[in-house]
Amino acid sequence: MVTTPRYGKAISLTCVLTYLALFLFSCSGQDGPQDKAQHDSKTGVAADSSATSNTGVSATDTASARPIEVEPESMAMSYAVKAGDVFTYRITERDQIVEGSKGIEGLKVYYYTKRITSVIPDSQITFTLRFNRIVVTSTAMLPDSTGKPVARTIRYNSADTNDRKNPNFAQYSVLIGHEVVMVITPQGKVLDIRNVEPIADQLIKVMERDSVSAEERRFITGSIATNTYGMVHVQEFQIYPQKKLDSTRSWTNTLPAPLLGIFPTENVVTYHIDKVLDMKGRRVADISGSLESKVLDRQAKNQYGTITLKSGGITGSSKHLVDLEKGFTVLKKSSLLIDAEVSTLRNDNKKTETTKQKTTTDFIVELL
Repeated sequence: MVTTPRYGKAISLTCVLTYLALFLFSCSGQDGPQDKAQHDSKTGVAADSSATSNTGVSATDTASARPIEVEPESMAMSYAVKAGDVFTYRITERDQIVEGSKGIEGLKVYYYTKRITSVIPDSQITFTLRFNRIVVTSTAMLPDSTGKPVARTIRYNSADTNDRKNPNFAQYSVLIGHEVVMVITPQGKVLDIRNVEPIADQLIKVMERDSVSAEERRFITGSIATNTYGMVHVQEFQIYPQKKLDSTRSWTNTLPAPLLGIFPTENVVTYHIDKVLDMKGRRVADISGSLESKVLDRQAKNQYGTITLKSGGITGSSKHLVDLEKGFTVLKKSSLLIDAEVSTLRNDNKKTETTKQKTTTDFIVELL
């Protein structure tokens, strides 16, 4: 998070992505993922073998996939998993936020397992989600006492006992090994997230607060449910069309989302099935996505002054491999760029200040 006093608020990357991720988290087509050795050498994270998927395919099978002909009428896409299905994923997130001489680069790697526990056809799907391992690296370029930018790096690995005991990383450590129950529709809409209260209680205990009101406890529980488990679901999932596809093999989704949390913005994502692949006997759709963003109002006011968006916006693209029979993600890759130049006419001294902020985020979701 880069704090910008001129805006009178902290501009949170996660906040923006929460709105956009529904449409932009998608996966690589023919290029396929790196093999595990290459991936691990770049992230410093070894694959977690505590659980594996029982789907018969994984992200590493993309190299041997071959195109096949499939009629659009047979592509009634939805999440059609069955009780007993197990999916283990790795999500890799890379962030870069630059604002003047300040900046943050981050890498987060999450390993988690989903177990489908019950399915009500055409109604809802219930599953458990458990984080097996989390690795985080964050490097911030911040000015020292002389104004010179200095790199400060923080690292966390849930496999390290010392890191797990460090209260500064409690927001990650409390997640490991705990099973949360999620209920969604076949189209991917989240209906309920349960069993989050024990995680919130553990986090509150680590915070060593003398007392926490019922309202604060509900807020903490809701934040964990939405910003952690809800976001992981969003990153993994493909939002499916509400109707059967026509000959264009395309559909769109529209979402209003504020740029930098300030300026009302309409975002339209267009999806297209580029081809269908045979992957170890399973039909897998190769889906591309592109984001078009339109800022609806380039001026806003708050207690600090009048804020004007001089230039900038949001752009994004994605590729996604999804199993056509069951609707689960095999591989996703997405890129999102937020680039903005903002001026603020301050209320206190009537002076205008200008700042630029550029945020780049890349996601890879891999079925293991």
